[in-house]
Amino acid sequence: MAAVKDNAEARDPQVAHKRRSRFVDPGLTHTIEISDGDWIKVKKELMHGEHTQLATAGLGKEILPGQDHGVGVDWDRYALARKYTWLVDWSFLGDDGRPVPVSWDSIAALDQGTAEEIDAALDRYIEALEAEKNDRLAPTSEPPKSSDGTPSS
Repeated sequence: MAAVKDNAEARDPQVAHKRRSRFVDPGLTHTIEISDGDWIKVKKELMHGEHTQLATAGLGKEILPGQDHGVGVDWDRYALARKYTWLVDWSFLGDDGRPVPVSWDSIAALDQGTAEEIDAALDRYIEALEAEKNDRLAPTSEPPKSSDGTPSS
C-alpha cells in the first residue's frame, strides 16, 4: 500500500516549490542550429493535446478493394503536421530578403533537403527529450520513504 502524505507537507510552499509542474508551458522553446548558419526554434515539449492531434494527423479513410471501410495513412500530411506542430520560428529568408514566417504553406514550400534536415534535427531533439524523461522516471535504488523518513512498504 502506498504511503499517505501529510496534507501539511503538501501545503508547505518549500515542498510545493520542489514539485514539478504537470502542465506544459507553451512559451518555452529550444533553438537548434542547422546548416549554413540557419536555425530553427521548436517547442520545448508538446502538450498532450498536440501529441494526440499529431498522432492522428495522417490518418484518413481508405476504401480497400472489396470493403466499404478502412483507415489509411497519409505520410506526406503527417510529415507536414509534425513540422508544423513542433516549429515556432526559423531564420529562413525569402527571395526578397525578408523573414518568412512558419506556416503550413511555408513548410510545404521548403526544398526537400531543408525539410529532411529539419526532420533529422527534430528526430535528435525528440530522442534527447525521451532519454531525459526516461532518466527522470527511472526508479531509484532507494525504497520510497514515508513522510517521517522511514522506508514505506
